[in-house]
Order: sequence, then structure tokens, then C-alpha cells
Amino acid sequence: MRYILIFLLLWQYNAQAKKLVLNPCQIRVSTIRPAFPLTKFYGVVGDGPIHPMLEVGTSFNWNQSPKNCFFQSINMGFAYHRFLQSLLPVYTDLNYMHIITLKKQKVGVGLSLGAGYLHSFPLTDQFKMVNGVYEQVGRLGRSQAMLKVGAFISFKQFTFGYNNIIQTPFVKSYVPLMPYNCLSLSYTFNANSCVSPTKKSTDATK
Repeated sequence: MRYILIFLLLWQYNAQAKKLVLNPCQIRVSTIRPAFPLTKFYGVVGDGPIHPMLEVGTSFNWNQSPKNCFFQSINMGFAYHRFLQSLLPVYTDLNYMHIITLKKQKVGVGLSLGAGYLHSFPLTDQFKMVNGVYEQVGRLGRSQAMLKVGAFISFKQFTFGYNNIIQTPFVKSYVPLMPYNCLSLSYTFNANSCVSPTKKSTDATK
């Protein structure tokens, strides 16, 4: 299943690469908290330790509507759950955003649904009994899948989001799903601004 998700991510990116050059880029800072979905909105930051996550990504639009936008994002990042595990997620989100106007300012509210690949590294030593002797295992981490659903609100270049992330399988024998509640703040910038004027001039002469 996880290899199918990786293939779909690469296929989607390759299908859009030729006509979608220098898409908007996004940097996202989040805090995650293990809990049942929709149960820790305030508790993500107001109850217990902070578990940080940092992500970068890009996105492209599926339509050009000024009011109802459908777009897809491709993201990768790093998360740290203190005392438990570190996470390397690579995933894609399908997003719907409705644009409303408040006092001449455009505000977007939307929903997202995502899936992808997750590689986890336990922060404690893992052992397995082999022929009556415990041997350390899991040094290279574990390949897993992730599911994600959330809601967000965007204003100008900033987006505030609340998401629920499912890590699976966490422990196959007794904890198949590991749910996280996630609060995030994103900043979006145009990838064209990353290209220097010299490079632009050089490309224009080709």
C-alpha cells in the first residue's frame, strides 16, 4: 500500500511538471498531539508538551474559479514526538477553498484530504527475541502510511489549519492506528521570487 502511495505522488508530480513550473511554495510550522480526532483543538498547544513539525511544499490549481478553488499540494517534512518517535512524512493533499470578501479583503476557508508515505524512527531502542536472545532491531526505522483530513482559513499569504493525521500501522499487534491532532501556520510565497534577475535574463535569451 505504501509503495502505491509513493508511485501516485511521483506520477501526479510528473504529470504536472511540464506546465506547472515554479509553483507557489509553502513553509508550514505545526505542533502535533496524539489524541482521538477532533478532541484536542486547544489541547494541542495548551495542554502538555509541544511536539513540533516543520514542512515545505508546493501546490498547483485544478481550476481557475475566483470563488471556488480546487488545488493540490505536495509536501514533505519532519516531526518530533518527544520520547516516542521522529517522523518523515511525504504526502499530497487535495484541497477545496471558498473565497469570501470581508470589508474588501479576500479570505479563503476550505477543507483538505490527504494521504502519503511516512517513515518513523523510534526514539527508544527496539528489541526482538531470536532463539532466546534479545537482538536490537529497527535501526533504519519503519515504513508506514499516513492519512490526513483538515480544515483551514487563509488570509493573504498566511494559512491557519487544524488537521487530524493517522499513522498506520503504528504497532500491528495492538495499536494499528496512531492519531495526531495538528495545529499549523503556513506562509506561502511565489517561487518566481526565488529566481534571481540574472537567471531570468539568461533564460529569456535562450
